Amino acid sequence: MRCGGGLSARPAAAGNRETNPLSNEAALTGGAVTALGRDTGAIYYNPAGLGAVRRTQFNLSTQAAQFRARIVPYAAVADLPNGSRDAATLSSLQGLVMPSSLAVTRHVGRGVTLGVGYFAPDYDYYDYSASLQGAGGGTEYDARIQVDGWVYRYHAGAAVGWQPHPRFRIGATLFGTYGWQREEMRMWIDAASGTADARTDATRTVDFDNKRSIFGGEAVVGLQWEFAKNVHLGLTFGHLASSPSRSTAATC
Repeated sequence: MRCGGGLSARPAAAGNRETNPLSNEAALTGGAVTALGRDTGAIYYNPAGLGAVRRTQFNLSTQAAQFRARIVPYAAVADLPNGSRDAATLSSLQGLVMPSSLAVTRHVGRGVTLGVGYFAPDYDYYDYSASLQGAGGGTEYDARIQVDGWVYRYHAGAAVGWQPHPRFRIGATLFGTYGWQREEMRMWIDAASGTADARTDATRTVDFDNKRSIFGGEAVVGLQWEFAKNVHLGLTFGHLASSPSRSTAATC
């Protein structure tokens, strides 16, 4: 918009992905379990770790409470004709409560362990807001910005792990996956410039709504190898096949 000045908005991000630890070991190590993970979370992180599980396990992981605070400085900037600049900061504080995983493993003998589980590696909600009000260079303005969105991703499937040697394990997982993301932005701008005898008023409203969903499947194979005493190597290879759908609506 130009009416004796300019107002621009910068994008806001939802935050880091893989935000939820999906097992006890992942929570204790910050997710560094590819080489050493040996609990129910191995179904998701590295199915080779199941080969080391020698008993039936049931695990329900949940986050009792999680608070996420985000600040985006200079998210909206107003440049005025007299060269001055005004900026607003987008901020969001949200609390989340959700189950992150439900998994069961069972040792069937000969170094083979089976597992099945549901995992929510990514779940987020954000709600940003900011406002700009002021005057300068013969221009008065009042602007408000609202940005909110939802992001979540689910995996569910079965896995098998095999330990043919105490220092070597391999495994495979087959997941069904579903993801959904929605972003909405609304902006309201009122501006006026000029003198009392020659005054220009302008109003602008912007509404943007973007939705995206993904259905698919993912195959993962992995290995864990202690090739020297207390020196471990973990590798995973995955292939994701998905069918995305998207809808976008914008009004100005």
